[in-house]
This record gives sequence, structure tokens and C-alpha cells, in this order.
Amino acid sequence: MPAPDCIKTLSELNAEVAGLIKDRFKDEDCWVTAEIQKVVENSFSGHCYLDLVEKDDGGERTIALARATIWKFKYEVIKPYFEEYARMPLSAGIKVLLKVKPVFSEVYGYSLNVSDIEPAYTLGAAALERERTIRRLKSGQVFDQNKELPFPGLIRRIALVTSSTAAGREDFLNQLDAGQYNFHVEEFPATMQGNEAVASIIAALDAVASDAGSFDVVVIVRGGGAVADLQCFDAYRLAYFCTQFPLPIVTGIGHHRDVSVVDMVAALSLKTPTAVAQFIVDKADMATNAVRDAVQTLRLATLSLVQQASDKFMPLCDKLGYAAGFELHKAGMRASMLQDALSPALLAAVQKAADRLAVLRKETDLCDPRTILARGYCIAAMDGKTVTAADLSVGDNVELEFSDGLRTATVSGPIL
Repeated sequence: MPAPDCIKTLSELNAEVAGLIKDRFKDEDCWVTAEIQKVVENSFSGHCYLDLVEKDDGGERTIALARATIWKFKYEVIKPYFEEYARMPLSAGIKVLLKVKPVFSEVYGYSLNVSDIEPAYTLGAAALERERTIRRLKSGQVFDQNKELPFPGLIRRIALVTSSTAAGREDFLNQLDAGQYNFHVEEFPATMQGNEAVASIIAALDAVASDAGSFDVVVIVRGGGAVADLQCFDAYRLAYFCTQFPLPIVTGIGHHRDVSVVDMVAALSLKTPTAVAQFIVDKADMATNAVRDAVQTLRLATLSLVQQASDKFMPLCDKLGYAAGFELHKAGMRASMLQDALSPALLAAVQKAADRLAVLRKETDLCDPRTILARGYCIAAMDGKTVTAADLSVGDNVELEFSDGLRTATVSGPIL
């Protein structure tokens, strides 16, 4: 166990550390670079609290963290100056150059008091990171990969990646609805700004890719905003994912002055969501007009061919009709002559046949059972069959058919 005079309380140790830091930085502030991880404005006190982070070159591993405070009297000056010069608010995800004084509180621990922020660095750092991303994509030979995909002549099935609350979403859908076409739009919601934007947009695109065969293009839109709000679209992870996407990507991120890296690698980039929707409607108009023109061209070509055929074959038809009429007339004359020659012979043959039929009819009438019965004869039958005397026995009942009706008789004696 150490000697008692070597043991300190926590407050004593913290006070010693605080004193060392205060003495070291008593007369000077430090300029440090960091990325803002979180910003909290206290509306009651007017102070601003920052969480600062430093990551490795790959942007994946955290290598330093610190809390920082911009006191109200400083924040009222720093905030408007930074926003005017950098054209963006102090927000999570941006890199900053801060003038700070390290402080250590026995209760709250280590933190930084911010006295100034240099907006030029933020602009330069963002531009530098953006250029590095572009070079990395080009060196990997993937920069134009999405542009090289076949672009559909007619866009009907649209995967829409946007925020459900984005004004750009409404602009896009309203412009599509203004047309005369029935577009199929399926929405894939995503966070379009802030720390979670890159991961959220990639997740939405991944969902589209899993059903890529159901869509013609994927459209990424959002409303306008500050430059910082667009930083997620300069991120290497998102830009690279877009270069590998299996469908053409059309962007309408909604910022007129700046073009993001995602805009650069997309198959088509337009300034606003409304412009994207109008482009799709225009493509549909062009396809419709092309079909109409093709139908009209085919119709005219068909009429021309029919007219040519008519011009070619009508003289032949006239000749054929004349020849056919002449031959028919000759055939009619021959038929008339044959009729005149055959008529007496045919009449004699018909008369002879009629006389023969009359004789046969008379003979048939004489053999008719009804004629025989009318002479006083009858027909004997038993059980529906005609019988003779040899077929009957004494006591048999027989039916006798006369010309004027039926009678039943019973055999009472033998054959005589």
C-alpha cells in the first residue's frame, strides 16, 4: 500500500490537472481542426455546445473526442459571420478550424472554450474532401459507370428516393401528375441531410436494387438547402454506391449553385425535382409522338403501295374482264344451242317415264293390303304377329283386321 502522502483524492487530482492546463494555456489560445459531431443551442442561456471528433484518413475510426462551448457573447458574433461567409450553418458533419482555450473542471472534466471559427477553412476542407472523393472515383475507373448504363427511351416505372416531408417530393409528384400519363411511382423514404443521411440513402437505394427489374430509373430528389445540407451527397460511400447501381440514377437535389459528387456520377443530373419530373414527361411526349409519326408513316406507305398495285393491275383486270365476258358469251351461246337441240328428246323421255310411273302406281295400288281388305278379306294376328291356320290351337284368341276395324275371335275347332 502506498504511503498516505502519495494518495490524492479525485478532486485534488482534478484540481492539479486543471491548474496544469490553466498554466499551460493561460496566455494563449490554440487553433485546432475537428469535425462537428453534434450541435446543441441552448435557447434559454444562448450558449452553443459542440461535440467535436477527429477520425482517421478513411473516415471510419474515431481517434479523438472533445466537448466545446461557445459562450453566448461569442456565439452572437461567430454564428452570423460563419453562416454568411461559409453559406452554411454550424451543423453536424462539417469540418471546422476553431480557436480554443483548453479548460478542465474538477466536476465536468476536460472541454474547450471556443472564441472563433474560421469559415474559410470549412469551405476549403469541404472542397478538398470533395476533390479527393472525385479523384478516388476516377482512379478506380467507376466515375462514369452509371452514365454508361442504357437509358430508357420511355420512363414509366420510377423508384423515388426522398424524404417523406421534403418539399422537393411534392414538387416532383405534382409535376408528374400535371401530365397526361399514368406513371408508376414507388417511394423509398430516406433521411436527406445530417449525420444519418449517407447510411439512410444507401439503405433506400439498396432496397430499390433488390427489386431493380421492377423499375426503369431511380430518382433522388430533395428541396433546396444550405451547402452543409448537401455534404452527404459528396460522401465517397454514397457516390461510390451510386456508380455501382444497376439502374440509371436521375438526381434533382435542388441546389442551383452547387453540383454534388452524386450529381456528377449519376446518369442524369437536373437542378430541381420539378425539372426531373418535366424531363420524364417530355420523354413520354417524345415517345408518344414517335409512335404517332411511325403509324402515320406506315399508313402513308401502305396507301402508296396499294395505289401502286392498283395502277399496275387495273389494266390487267380490264383485259381479263373483257376476255372473261367474251368467253362467257360464247359459252352461253353454245348452251342455248344445246338446249334447243335437246328439248324435244328430253320432253319425249320425260313423257315415257311418266307413263311408266303411272302403270307401276296402278300395280302397286292393287297389291295394297287395304285394297285386298276392302274386297272382304281379313288379316289374323296373335301377339302382334300375322298367323295362319296352322299356327293356331283351339282356345287361342286372335285379332282379325278388316277394312273397317278390328275384332277379337277365339278358335273353337280344328282346321277343316
